[in-house]
Amino acid sequence: MEAQKTHKTCAIYKCGNRMAPIFRFPHPKRGLDRFMAWVKASNNPKFEGLTNDQIYRRGYICYQHFRAEDYVQGTQRLHQSAVPTILPPRDDTLLTSPLEASKIDASTVVPQTTDLIFLTPRKECPDFYSMANLSPRIRRTPHSQSSTTTPERRNIRNSGIQARQLNFGEENGVNELPCAGPSGLQSNSKIGKILERIGVKQRTTTNFTSNEVKLYREAKRLQKQVGRLQKQAEKRRHDLQSARKFVRDQRLVDLVEGLTPVQQRFFENQIRNVNRKPKGRSFTFEEKADAIAIWKHGPKTYKLLSKMFTLPSIDTLRATLNRVPIEPGINKPIFEVLGKQVRRKMDPKYNLCTLIFDEMSIQPHLDYLPCEDRVVGFEDDGTTRTEKIADHVCVFMLRGIFGRWKQPVAFAFCKSSLAAVNIVRFYKEIVKEATAIGLNIIASVCDQSTTNSAAIDILLQETRRRAILENEEETEENVIKIGDHKVVPLFDPPHLLKSMRNNLLTKDLLYVDKAGVERRASWSFFEKAYGLDQTLGDNLRMMPKITIDHVKPNLRGKKMKVRYASQVFSRSVSSFINLCSSRTFGGILPPDAQYTSDLFMFMDSVFDSVNGGFGDCGGKNLRKLVGVKNYHHTCWLEGKRMFSNMRFVPRKAGDRAKPPVLQGWYRTLNGFMIIKETLTKLGYNFFPARAFNQDPLENFFGQIRQYGGRYTNPTCRAFVPFYKSLMMKNFCSYHSRGSNCEQDEDSFVITIREFLGLQINRKCVEDQWKPPPVPDTVTKDKLYDQNVIGYISGFLVKHMSKEPLGCEICRSNLKHDGDPDIQYHGLVEKKEYDDKNRRLQYTNVGVIKTLIETHNHLRILLPSAIYHSSLSRRIISHLRTTIDFDFQECLHTEELKTKLFHLFVRVFIFGYMKKLSNIVFGRQEPNRSISLETEMQKLYLRFKRK
Repeated sequence: MEAQKTHKTCAIYKCGNRMAPIFRFPHPKRGLDRFMAWVKASNNPKFEGLTNDQIYRRGYICYQHFRAEDYVQGTQRLHQSAVPTILPPRDDTLLTSPLEASKIDASTVVPQTTDLIFLTPRKECPDFYSMANLSPRIRRTPHSQSSTTTPERRNIRNSGIQARQLNFGEENGVNELPCAGPSGLQSNSKIGKILERIGVKQRTTTNFTSNEVKLYREAKRLQKQVGRLQKQAEKRRHDLQSARKFVRDQRLVDLVEGLTPVQQRFFENQIRNVNRKPKGRSFTFEEKADAIAIWKHGPKTYKLLSKMFTLPSIDTLRATLNRVPIEPGINKPIFEVLGKQVRRKMDPKYNLCTLIFDEMSIQPHLDYLPCEDRVVGFEDDGTTRTEKIADHVCVFMLRGIFGRWKQPVAFAFCKSSLAAVNIVRFYKEIVKEATAIGLNIIASVCDQSTTNSAAIDILLQETRRRAILENEEETEENVIKIGDHKVVPLFDPPHLLKSMRNNLLTKDLLYVDKAGVERRASWSFFEKAYGLDQTLGDNLRMMPKITIDHVKPNLRGKKMKVRYASQVFSRSVSSFINLCSSRTFGGILPPDAQYTSDLFMFMDSVFDSVNGGFGDCGGKNLRKLVGVKNYHHTCWLEGKRMFSNMRFVPRKAGDRAKPPVLQGWYRTLNGFMIIKETLTKLGYNFFPARAFNQDPLENFFGQIRQYGGRYTNPTCRAFVPFYKSLMMKNFCSYHSRGSNCEQDEDSFVITIREFLGLQINRKCVEDQWKPPPVPDTVTKDKLYDQNVIGYISGFLVKHMSKEPLGCEICRSNLKHDGDPDIQYHGLVEKKEYDDKNRRLQYTNVGVIKTLIETHNHLRILLPSAIYHSSLSRRIISHLRTTIDFDFQECLHTEELKTKLFHLFVRVFIFGYMKKLSNIVFGRQEPNRSISLETEMQKLYLRFKRK
């Protein structure tokens, strides 16, 4: 083989050879001793001052400096322990190829050597040397004084077999044992050659000691294992080379870079888990979150996709959801993560936010959670639980003003609505927590419900009272002060617009125009205009969006939809009414209809001024960002004047001339003026007015309802997993169908990776439970209870028998021997398939009597303790003090009693929860003497139509 010239230069001092083969320096992190031996052998002054990595990237040594035994037989590859020893280099004419090196007499070479010592570690057999009374070998590079080679070692080297020196404890005695290297396997692959290598001829009788036999067997085992491992390593090396070649393909790189992050994770998941058994697959947190999003959107679809692709099992997804610590109340871990986000973003502009809170109706239902030992479905605000059954959930959310982000931070289950006192407590705590982590809450937004308005009034009164106590001369109107932080309370503009329309449906409105003249607006003029548009317009109409649902929203249940109000209070409707009332159009409508047109135009302008800033403004200045120009300020001043002078004309008893909506509009417009002044002082001359509404929270409610598919009205038990699923991954960008608000582009800032591992200590008050007294008439046995509990007790005993009961006393305490007692075992005996061979469990009569007494107590105790935490633990503690089993004493008696009480109480709780579920859905009549069952029937009658 002829040597070929390369672009690499040998690093040996004064060599400069560029003829192949030429070898890179060993990697310093994989073998520092060998790397330093190469550096010392090169003796190159250019390496002074360079790091090991720099030398590794630049250093090469040519083939002239290695001996023949340094190469793998038949190849141009070096052994892993090869070190250059032929120094200085010889002329190229003396050695043309490493394969011809064996033809040169080694005595003519005067090598320069190193003083390194290589020790072979004890790899597979720790007792290898102790069995043979050996010590580890020591390999030394040849010195100049011993450069000559014996004929025996030259023959071994020429045969391609490497020699390992093992010291058997003899003085200056060395025995040869071939190593299981690649060349050794190729030339001597048979196990029988092992004896020949150490000088033992075959077909001869040799007496071996026991240690020598063990050594021989261990050598055979190791040789087989080395061969197997070498094959595996070769296969892995080939696969790795193919993978590297595949990854470097530019077409693959372009394809991967063009995929979305979700698509990249999906393909990575499929490639990683291919050909793996189901229990051997692994998934990242993000992959599990993606799978949860698919699973929550459609369980059947997820099952189908699981058969086609490698996806996490449903049990894995449930376990992932359970690891996310979300409970009613204020979620402190959310604020911890938000604090990290705030510190990560240095721009204080993105820390400005609003506090939004609203309520959503849920299905009243009670569910027992065994893992938490409590019943969910009662009122729960994170600190206290009451006996009232919840039918609403109140959610508090933070939303960025300039940064498009949103994050729910608290929720509470309540009946009808959250009490004003609790709203005030949540309001204060959230503002304090947000201020502590660096967020700046500028305003709060809520609807104008009774409890929300009462809570805002309480906060304003506390602010005024504090200002009086601190002798503050000037107090800002409509500003809440919590600590040193100021918050402007606003009412949701879409809700105010809807309330204005609802009042105008039944009452005429009196207002004062710019000239100071009182005018009258009536809904009847709009109804007449709609009739004219339907009659005259035929197919081409001037009010194409207006339908009968706009004119009579109560007709088909569209009264709560905001769009049916905003499309009425519009420029198109106002222009058509004005046109019909003008003389140029013939005066189809009375001239007074013009005042209704002016009111609609005014409401359109006011709503645009508080609902613009995002998206296309449509040519309207009031739909643009609130800025230095006075479009919005002028509109708000005029709006405050108009709403302060408005009053409705009552038509029946109970109608109010000035309903809360008029004051709500006045407060909201005044609040926007304060917000504009506050943001201007902070250096922000422009801001979007639409950032101050409830649209993100309304969309969140719509997404929760859609998350369950057809399960659009979740219970308290279902709300928490849906809440977790939406918070874990930002799959919430879609707009829910039929939503009562516009789509928002805000996204959640917290994902599952930041939630997992956080702990929430539930602050539920351990209130004192007072067990009610049990009448003596209740404890009497009944024939029905005797047979039913006799059968159930057999199930309990069978369940306990799964754990081996090696004690005969325990067995006699639980099981009945002899003929069945018809009074207690009648049902069990009737359910036997074969009268001769008993397959069911017959419980001891004493156990059945005790369980009957326990059952009678539970019928009184459970309804009174059901809304408390640690339900079964409380009841069992009380039962242990009042009821006892008549057992023969042994070491396992107390443990046996505890298990029986635990199992029977759990069975009773699940049975009672099923009864309550049947009552609330109208499938079963309640017991009128128990207030809880009567309350469940009232809920059924209340929500029967829904």
